[in-house]
Formats: sequence, structure tokens, C-alpha cells
Amino acid sequence: ELIAFGLWLQKSLGVHAIVHVGAHGTLEWLPGKAVALSDTCFPEIVTGSLPVIYPFIVSNPGEAAQAKRRIAAVTLGHLPPPLTGAGLDEAQQRLERLVDEYAQADGLDRRRRDRLAKLIVETARKTGLASEAGVAKTDQPDEALRRIDAWLCDLKDFAVKDGLHVYGRAPEDEVDPLRRQSAEAEKANLLAALDGRHVKAGPAGAPARGRSDVLPTGRNLFTSDPRTMPTPTAHDLG
Repeated sequence: ELIAFGLWLQKSLGVHAIVHVGAHGTLEWLPGKAVALSDTCFPEIVTGSLPVIYPFIVSNPGEAAQAKRRIAAVTLGHLPPPLTGAGLDEAQQRLERLVDEYAQADGLDRRRRDRLAKLIVETARKTGLASEAGVAKTDQPDEALRRIDAWLCDLKDFAVKDGLHVYGRAPEDEVDPLRRQSAEAEKANLLAALDGRHVKAGPAGAPARGRSDVLPTGRNLFTSDPRTMPTPTAHDLG
């Protein structure tokens, strides 16, 4: 069906380009050679000589490289979905309050501390949170408390996706100028690619992991940054 669709696009509909939305897709993973495809490779049959413009999440360079190698795509980096803290649900918040109370009592009121320690472990087991926190039945109370406390801290600070990124659009409450520039660049460079104009290359990586150099998005992704090659270790090894 995909081959038939590709041939229909080329020969019947007469399109001038393909805008491939959604990473990763099927097209770049079809049977055939990994690089330097021939006219018998499925991706080449489907796309023919059509330019492929591929909006691609900027934090996934590995699969963007596959699209470049196998369908010669212009991979336009776009912002990842906005992130927000995972937070805690009601049962987890109740457990956190007990842990906080335990920390306050520790060193001041031993009887209260011991009572709270027992209550924390009992509450965690009763709600099923103990197993989620990695607490084993054989763990001593101190070890169980340590695991529960660490798990709650990690869970509260864990970043999760908050909806989806709309290509070429920044959230109304966005204050980061680079992210606002990204939205404009995504739209402008999609139109530039469709017009056959040059789209500036840019690095790929996760903005949430300190890769601010990938902003603004909308650039044609590359996966290896020549500014960081060779690495110090590779240089030392020769």
C-alpha cells in the first residue's frame, strides 16, 4: 500500500514535495540498503526524486540521521513537548507529610520519631507505595524509610510531558525568547524548504538536558557536532 501511495503521489497527483509529519515514521525503515540506496530499495521507490521535508523532534538525533541517510530528508528540528513536574498524588502527599514530620522529630522526640517511622512504613505498605519505592519485606525500618524518602524526592522532581508541541507555535505563557524564536523559525524554515531555499543546519539534542545550543529550532538537524570532535579521550588515544 505504501509503495502504491508513493507512486500515486509521484505519477498521478504530481506533487512537488513530501512533508513527512510524525517521527519516526515507516518510510525511512522500509527494506533496502542502509546507505546509498538503489532504485530497488523500498524508500527510493516510494519517494523517487521528490524532496522530503521532515519536521523532527530536536531531541532525537539518532532517528533523524536514519531519515537523512535513507530518504535524503531535510529534518527540521522542532521543540519537544513542554515539561512539567510530575508532582505527587494524594496518597503520596500524605506519605510525604509523614516523612517530613519524621525528619522534624528526629533528634528531638525519640518516641514520636519511632511512632512515625512505624506509621510511615505501615502506610506505604497499605497503599502499595512501598513496592513502588523498592522497599522489600525484609528491609529494616531505617532502610525502608531511606528508600521511601529517596523515591518521593525523585518522583516529585521528575519531569513529564505536559501535552504536545504544536509545530510553529509557542505557548501563550512562554517567556523564554529562544523558544519563541523557535516557533517562528519552524514556520519560516518549513516554507523555505518548500520553496527550495537553503535551510541553515543546526545541532540536535535535548533542551531540557542543558543543550541550549539546539535553540532556536527549525534548523536542518545534524547529529555530530564538529566542534566537539575529536573528544579529549579520542585525541589522547590518537
